[in-house]
Amino acid sequence: MPAILETSPAQSDMLELVVAAEPSHSVRPDENARFVTFFLGEDLYGISADEIAEVTHPLPVSPLPNGPEFLDGISPLRGEIVAVVDLQRMLGGSASRSAVRPKIVVLRSADNETQPAFKVDRMHELMSLDSRILTADKDLGPIILAAAKVDERILKVIKPEAIRDALRS
Repeated sequence: MPAILETSPAQSDMLELVVAAEPSHSVRPDENARFVTFFLGEDLYGISADEIAEVTHPLPVSPLPNGPEFLDGISPLRGEIVAVVDLQRMLGGSASRSAVRPKIVVLRSADNETQPAFKVDRMHELMSLDSRILTADKDLGPIILAAAKVDERILKVIKPEAIRDALRS
């Protein structure tokens, strides 16, 4: 399992994490899976902790002319360039609003491509879930992998490959 900083919602405004291990794409049905969870507006989302390179403070973003509508632009991160997408737009909503405690979630790169990143309104926590409570449903949309009820909220799990695919096309 990767080394990852555990945090509570009260600590989330100070959260910066780096995941050192390589991603693991297989979770046995009886295994717990770890998710980095965050809010977009009032909706709770998560992404496999294995897919996260880091979470950092907001970065300056340079828009790209003629880029796709969901692409906010590119940003420098420790000498590398990350592609910052508006996840809210990718999910079919309107452009992200300003948030009080925004963070940038940076995904691992695949095949030496530019790392995708997206802004979240605020971090929630690192949580382990029994993978059996995750429900996959094609009606959730092309970016949502599965959903689960967690603490009276619906957690929607993001499919990171859908973000990467959108940037490739």
